Amino acid sequence: MKLIPLLLVVSMLLLASGAGTWVSATSPQTTFDLDSTKSTYPFVMRLQGTTAVQGDSIVVELRSGVVRSAIPVTLGEAGVARDIRIVFGLGEQTAQGWTTSHDTAAQIVAPRLLPGETRPLEPLRFVISGIRGVPLRDRWLSAGLGVTQRLPGIQAGLLWSYACADENLLGATDASRQRVKLMQTAYSRTC
Repeated sequence: MKLIPLLLVVSMLLLASGAGTWVSATSPQTTFDLDSTKSTYPFVMRLQGTTAVQGDSIVVELRSGVVRSAIPVTLGEAGVARDIRIVFGLGEQTAQGWTTSHDTAAQIVAPRLLPGETRPLEPLRFVISGIRGVPLRDRWLSAGLGVTQRLPGIQAGLLWSYACADENLLGATDASRQRVKLMQTAYSRTC
């Protein structure tokens, strides 16, 4: 009979010390479909998969996708992009338009991309960290496609294109519906 009071005391001490916080809060998986293929970006992507909040992070499981060069084939070697990489982050509205924060580490998805070429993507996992306290209702999933390029008329080096979710992470809001309207007419300026 003395074991039950002892377990009760230990349980109360653990709860009082915050030990209950070691259990990570996990949300159900939600699906995403980020598609910049109809934009005016020179390099575009379509990414499909799931996200789930796990504790202080969002786990992004890329299930399928493609990256494509919209560069004309006539550019030949000058239009070849190298070190094709993807990052995920949280999109947020700013006074100047939008930005991304809490970006994941970049993952190389292809060594190069020829003008006009489309490449399928393998499944990948990304983790957006440090989201505790971030107002997820006002943020959306965004992805960046980075390429090292030497296109004529553009400064040589790393060039980024983006794809953004239609809805915010916790569902549609008036602001996300407005963003969708803007993306339909000016995707590359809105995302």
